Amino acid sequence: MRKSEIKIKRRDVMSASEVADLLRQWANQIDSENIVSLDGLPISVANVLYVRQDYRKEGNEHALTLKLSWVDNSSDQSMAGEPEDLEEEDLDILPGESDHPTPLDLPSCPDEHRAKE
Repeated sequence: MRKSEIKIKRRDVMSASEVADLLRQWANQIDSENIVSLDGLPISVANVLYVRQDYRKEGNEHALTLKLSWVDNSSDQSMAGEPEDLEEEDLDILPGESDHPTPLDLPSCPDEHRAKE
């Protein structure tokens, strides 16, 4: 089996609004075309993405890293094909991530109660 590797690294100094514009542009591209453009090169992303968020603070320096990874197997991937560098802790639900109400937590519709009476 032949293995190929492509790496594009980029480091820019941007204002907060420029970063927001870049993230918005990527979000729109992913949503509409399943691509991300990096230096004018369109990169196709899969339907299932593994998203890793890391935040680190050392003194006055803050670092927020967003890592997207995916496997090019098929357009209908399952979560079974996890990337090799995915760690068990990446799958843990952090505090605050599950704060959204589940269907059981949502208030019931008053019309349903009236229909039963």
